[in-house]
Amino acid sequence: MKLLFENWRQYLNEDDKFSGNCGMYAIALGEEAIKRKKEVEEVEEVEGVVMIVAHNAENLQDLLNGEPDIYHIAVEIDGIIYDGRGKVSSVDKLLDFINNPFAKVDYLALDDTFKTLVRTQTNWTTTCEEYAKEASDLLDKIGGEAT
Repeated sequence: MKLLFENWRQYLNEDDKFSGNCGMYAIALGEEAIKRKKEVEEVEEVEGVVMIVAHNAENLQDLLNGEPDIYHIAVEIDGIIYDGRGKVSSVDKLLDFINNPFAKVDYLALDDTFKTLVRTQTNWTTTCEEYAKEASDLLDKIGGEAT
């Protein structure tokens, strides 16, 4: 675990999106993307927003209800991955700082179950509401790429 935190330090910044708040940031970014898609397409259900969770749980049930180590959370919007760094070229690049060959990746919907997972299984200190403006700014910056 110590090695994991040492590797994370190179990615830490003032808002600490790599040490507990990555899930909250991903929620904010995913919710903003969904909101924008609904405004453009005027539909109830929006596809194309998927949450990516890197963890060590044996199965989905253990991930949701056990005590897994959650290494990182990001969001995929229309096939493009984003986290606190911005655009990430691949899942391998997303996970390159984890340094755990046994890390597993699951793709989950941005729903109440996922939000509960983030709130109960991560060490967050900043809410997704506090990241809303930053998420909106990122989507403005990348333009149509994520909407």
